[in-house]
Amino acid sequence: FVAVVIAAVVMFQWNWLRGPLAGAISGRLHRPVAITGDLEVHPWSLSPSATVEGLTISNPAWAGREPMTVIPSLTVRIRLPQLLRGRLVLQEVRAVRPQVHLVRAADGRANWMFGDPRQPPQPLKLPAIRHFVIDDGALRIDDARRRLTFVGTVSSNERAFGPRRGVFSLDGDGRLNGERFVARVTGGPLLNVSPDRPYPFDAHVEAGATRVDAKGVIPQPFDLGLFSASLAIAGPDASGLYPLT
Repeated sequence: FVAVVIAAVVMFQWNWLRGPLAGAISGRLHRPVAITGDLEVHPWSLSPSATVEGLTISNPAWAGREPMTVIPSLTVRIRLPQLLRGRLVLQEVRAVRPQVHLVRAADGRANWMFGDPRQPPQPLKLPAIRHFVIDDGALRIDDARRRLTFVGTVSSNERAFGPRRGVFSLDGDGRLNGERFVARVTGGPLLNVSPDRPYPFDAHVEAGATRVDAKGVIPQPFDLGLFSASLAIAGPDASGLYPLT
């Protein structure tokens, strides 16, 4: 029996689980999911990890044929002792060159709303992440409801030095209601972020002649149902603030 177990462990290929894993994620997201690259798992550790290559999350049928998300390489590492105590803590999440395309139709349907479409959408709430790395990400938004188009980059530059190391940044531009739209968001370092400490961010947004600068915090990082911010607003007409908020 021991010999059979050892042989099974030696001969086992994690790529055999690509199909079942993609199917499980598809069922959870109510969306087709594919894994076209290798699945590499290192389970024999207090911080077991898994790396998925070629992860693709499709759009719902109404949002077009292009995928919603393409991640060439995604690594997730968990803390086993905390998991055994009933708390899921992600020691590391590393996404390499993720490409995300967000779409909202004029009737309010949005491709970032997962789960059962018959249930009301809930704010995004992720498990605690200790070390979050986004390497050379790309973000595109097409929002017919807000008449918004946006193309930008997202990263947390781990290769920088000093206080800029690991700092989250989103930077890009597009059009909002026919006028030029600019957004620049920076947050604190995502290295060693703690779910028990507020996460600070700064945002600069322009739409035509209207400008908003915000300094805020997310009281519990990765729970995006609540944040607070102070705003500095400038522009010719207060009506221009509505699409920005």
